[in-house]
Amino acid sequence: MCASAGQYSANGIRSLSMARLTPLDLRKQEFKQSALGLNKDQVHDFLEMAAEEFEVLIRERSVLQDDLKDLQSELDKYKEIEHSMHAALVMARESATQAVKAAEMEADAILSQARTEKSALLFAAKDQLNDIQNEIRDLKLKRDGFIMNFKTILNTHLSALTAEFSQDAVMAEPKLAPAPTPGSVKSAQPAPVISHHEERIIDFSKSDLTLSDLDDNPIETDSVESEEKDRAAFEDALDFDPNEDKDDDIFVDEDDESNGK
Repeated sequence: MCASAGQYSANGIRSLSMARLTPLDLRKQEFKQSALGLNKDQVHDFLEMAAEEFEVLIRERSVLQDDLKDLQSELDKYKEIEHSMHAALVMARESATQAVKAAEMEADAILSQARTEKSALLFAAKDQLNDIQNEIRDLKLKRDGFIMNFKTILNTHLSALTAEFSQDAVMAEPKLAPAPTPGSVKSAQPAPVISHHEERIIDFSKSDLTLSDLDDNPIETDSVESEEKDRAAFEDALDFDPNEDKDDDIFVDEDDESNGK
């Protein structure tokens, strides 16, 4: 239509500007009359209808432009939200990466510290174990020395007591009568009688009997009371077995410790 209007303008139609065609332009458009021209009423009606249709299109276009502006504004908002979300996502990724790195560094530091503490504890435990083993060896040596000294003391006192009992037994023997002269002996003299108690004293010096095997009958000597006290003092000592706790569980052998490891 615009091209036709331009063609008509070249043939005497009212010249139109380069602006867009409006419904008012259609209504005011005039055509040159000719003998064989078109019907004015039909042309006018057509132009009026075209102008009305054109107005409808313009209104629709205006509405669409408004809708487009609204949509564009909403789109801009969504784009801004998208940009913010993208920035937040990037920041979250960076934060997550930094958090992972920090966690890894912290875990490495904790593991390193744990290894160091473990090594220190192991060294301390080994040193303590060596100290305990040395102390056990020292205690064993002291125990063995004490046992040996105690045995020596017991044997010394036992020898002294045995000698004392033997001496007392000899002193307690009855004196024999002087030998008779020839011709004065009318009959054989009976052999001296040794009491049962004196016989036990003599046998004690020649046997392995301990003081605990003696009965409670008193010995008729001047040293009865002292001997009874000595016997009571050493009966428990003689019953002591120095090897009884030789293998006590308190003292741990080094071989058992090494096997336990």
